[in-house]
Amino acid sequence: FVVDALTGIQILDSDFKLREVIQLPQQAYPHGIAIDPENKLIYIVMSRRDEIGIYDLKSLQSVDTITLSNKFKKTGQYAHHMNDICLDKDSLYISMFSLTGNVQNNYYDGAIAEYDLSAGCMVGAVASNLWQPHSVKIINKSLSYLDSMRGNLHITSQKIESHFNGFIRGLDYDGKYYYVGQ
Repeated sequence: FVVDALTGIQILDSDFKLREVIQLPQQAYPHGIAIDPENKLIYIVMSRRDEIGIYDLKSLQSVDTITLSNKFKKTGQYAHHMNDICLDKDSLYISMFSLTGNVQNNYYDGAIAEYDLSAGCMVGAVASNLWQPHSVKIINKSLSYLDSMRGNLHITSQKIESHFNGFIRGLDYDGKYYYVGQ
């Protein structure tokens, strides 16, 4: 799966040949994606709509959306700038530039928020006071993420694993090394 702001979600085969494209709504500006193979769902962050689109993995059709707040509906402008997403059991962990929805006011109260899929509601921030966070992942049973503007790799909310001298985005772990895009 490749997220593309212009075409939507591209589905490639093992030879990286394009097989399908899931069209997304106008103004979606997709960022992060999470695949739920058990429930056969795709979750896609649509940053400029303050929504998470939910698509059926078989039919590739939209089945629902999760709306972070009603600010986009009121103003027509994104307010939170959600970007990356991580699925863990019945929870979605979502990174965003503004928890309160004040990106348009240049107020960056960044957070990693938890959305409970079984309850259908936002639980709240599990990490806060972040500056343009990205790349939420569960690594070794710990919520890990990047505090991008500060250049910090967090392993849990209490531990900064590493610091980089620049904006960071993109995180992976192979069991021995962390890989961070700068």
